[in-house]
Amino acid sequence: MACKSGYTFQNNCHPTPTLTSSQTAPDFKCDRPSDSCHYASGNHTFSLPCKCGLTPVGATFCPLTYSPTFTAKLRGLTRSCHTLDKLNIYECMGGTDPQILSAYVVAHFERHHSNEIRENDSCMQKHSRVSQYWLALKQNKVLQAGLHDSLQPTLAGAMAKPEFYALLATLAAIAYVYHRP
Repeated sequence: MACKSGYTFQNNCHPTPTLTSSQTAPDFKCDRPSDSCHYASGNHTFSLPCKCGLTPVGATFCPLTYSPTFTAKLRGLTRSCHTLDKLNIYECMGGTDPQILSAYVVAHFERHHSNEIRENDSCMQKHSRVSQYWLALKQNKVLQAGLHDSLQPTLAGAMAKPEFYALLATLAAIAYVYHRP
């Protein structure tokens, strides 16, 4: 975050990289999944592989790279957060400023998961990997703080399912067969 562009190379700040692959500009769509995308930042160039999207036709996209907009929003968000735990942005914000958090969620997805949000149809917008982006973009809302943690599987939740006991019975039978005297 020390650079305005958000992009460093060999410990030096560089301008925001731009896509130079003419076959994919301006929509960052790849012709084939095996393609690479070429970028330039000043006199520095690099390539990244195309990434799969969440589209009905299985399209692949060039990943977006660093963005001054994303970096500025991240700076603003971390300044407004008065905790040492900046790894969990939801706990950091504590739900106190949903508009800033919503803007960050949109910028975060556009920067880190651009391939997954491109060309989503209405059904795919509800997919758990991207639904938070669409909620923040369309309704300026974010999911409640700690929701991600509450969706994580727990041992108690696993033990409440019949499949858990079927797995235990299967493992016990295998152990019995292989360890009989």
